[in-house]
Amino acid sequence: ECKDCPANSMSTEEAVSVCPCSEGYYRNTNDPNNPEGPDDGCTKTPSAPRNVACSSMTKSSLGVGWGSPADDGGRGDVYYTVKYKAQEDTGFTEVNMAITQTSRLLSSLKPYTRYEIIVAAGNGVTDETPSGEETEADPVFCRTSEDVPGAPFEVIVVGCYVVWQPPSEPNGVISGYEIRIRRGSGVNVLGNILPTTFVREIQSSEIPSGTGSTTVEVRALNSAGPGAWSSSQTLVCPSTSEPAQCPTVTCPPPPTCPPEIPC
Repeated sequence: ECKDCPANSMSTEEAVSVCPCSEGYYRNTNDPNNPEGPDDGCTKTPSAPRNVACSSMTKSSLGVGWGSPADDGGRGDVYYTVKYKAQEDTGFTEVNMAITQTSRLLSSLKPYTRYEIIVAAGNGVTDETPSGEETEADPVFCRTSEDVPGAPFEVIVVGCYVVWQPPSEPNGVISGYEIRIRRGSGVNVLGNILPTTFVREIQSSEIPSGTGSTTVEVRALNSAGPGAWSSSQTLVCPSTSEPAQCPTVTCPPPPTCPPEIPC
C-alpha cells in the first residue's frame, strides 16, 4: 500500500521505497544512535543565533550570550559553536564543537585587547549539508579590561637627563609616568609626568641626601594602577647635599728678583 511522502520530501515516481528530501532539507542518516530512515520526514539546518552580545568580565575574560534561532529547522537538537580571535590575529580559536547553553565565558585572554566573537547554530542535519557548516550570526566585538602596564624599556641616563621608551605591553591607556630616585637609604618619587613625555631632567634638589651612587627607575601608570619599575640606571648628577668641590690648581712659584732690584 502506497503512502504519502514524509514531510519535506517528494518523488515524481510512484511506488518508490524512499522519497528524496526537498531542496534544502535533509535526513540524518549517519546518527549512530538514531539514524533517520525513509519513513522519517526531512528537516533543515537552523537559522543563526539571535541577539548575540558580549561584555568585559575581567582583564582576561569576556562573557558572551545569545538567543535561540528563530527557526530551529524543525528539530529539537540545536547546538552552538563559539569561536573568537584577537583583532590583530588571523586564526580563530574554537571554544566547543557542540554546546547547548546560550552563554559562554571566554577565559585566558590578553588584557585590554579587542576580540571578534562569532556564535553559530547547528543541528542533526548540519553535517548532511554540502558545506557541513553551522549557521553563523554576525560577529560581535568586545575588549577585555585594563591590566597594569609592563615596565618602560630602553631607559638610559645622559648627564642629568633620564630617557625611556613606553612599555611594549601598555595593557591599557597610559596615563603618566613616575621616576624613583634612590641614594643610600633615601628615596624620592617624582610623579605627574605626562604620558607623552619620555625624557625628564633631574634637578639636584630632587636627589635625596645620602652616600653612594644615585640610581633611577621609571614606571608607567594606567587606570588599573602603576606597573613594574624598569631596571635601574646610575645617575651622575651633582647633589645639593654635598658642597661643590673646587678643582685643584697648581700655582707657579713667585718670581725671583735680582739683589739689586727690589721686588
